[in-house]
Parts: sequence; structure tokens; C-alpha cells
Amino acid sequence: MRVLITALVGISILSAGAAGAQEETDPTRYEQGVGFAAGFYSGAGLSYIFHFDGPWSVQTAGGIWKTGSSFDYDIGVLIRRTLQETRNTRLYACTGLALFEERDTYDEFIPESGRTREVTSVNTNWNTGLGLGIQFFLSNRIGVSLDGGFAFFLNDDKILFLPQGAIQYHF
Repeated sequence: MRVLITALVGISILSAGAAGAQEETDPTRYEQGVGFAAGFYSGAGLSYIFHFDGPWSVQTAGGIWKTGSSFDYDIGVLIRRTLQETRNTRLYACTGLALFEERDTYDEFIPESGRTREVTSVNTNWNTGLGLGIQFFLSNRIGVSLDGGFAFFLNDDKILFLPQGAIQYHF
């Protein structure tokens, strides 16, 4: 899996460099992007963003992780409204909602029978948030988004100011 992700990132960077050498266009004109995102109220993992006509865009992100007896996944959506745009940057307000779930399977000993049974514990967390961010382009097609915002952890009744970000290839 790591080899596949590394290969995809490498191909994206190489094709972006080639496209940038051939095109001298405004990178903020591209409507779509794919890449990776990480955030408590946007989701973490593979991401897709769509820029609508006008100031609105929506980003989805999600991932699946399996380590030992633990199986984790998340999915999220982030809505952005562009406040200011220049040739290579966007300043935006954003809000999002994400679901994170952890499943851990382990053996539990039953003293009466002297046997064990398999038990699965599930920890589900819903998060939402509100913040400001900036997107800037490293090349004609590679964009980086950095957000800072208040994340509301709905299951724990916590509010924290946290960063989140994304790197995406735009087309």
C-alpha cells in the first residue's frame, strides 16, 4: 500500500512539473483535485475537491487503516467559501463534519469455562468544525491547503483549536 501511494504521489509530481512547463495558466481555474488530506473535521486520507462556479467548493476525504487487531476508518466532508482569490492563492472560510471509527478485536478470558472468546470494541467519534484557511499552489497543478479552526468533538464535548491540511493535484 505504501508503495502504491508513493508511486501515485511521484507520478502526480512528475506530471505536474511537465504540465507546468507547458502551460502558463491560472492554477485557481481548475475545478477538481485529488490528493491527501488530514484533519479532525475534514477527514483524513485520500481526498477529492470540487470547485463550483463562484466562491464555493466541497472536499471529501477518507481512509482505512489496519494495524494488528485494530481496524480504523474515517470519512469527512469540508465545505469552503472563498473570501479572497489571487492568481496563486485562495483565502477561505470552512466548515466540516467527520466520522472516525476504531474497531479493536481481542480475546477475553472467561474464568467459569476456562476458555476465551473474541470480543470487538467499537469507538465512534463525530467531529465538526469551523475555521479559516489558505490554499497556495506549489506549481501549476499542485495545491497545498492549510486550515486553522475550532474542532468540536461531539462525543467528548471538547472544543480545540487545531490545524488541518491537504495536498492535491488539480485538473
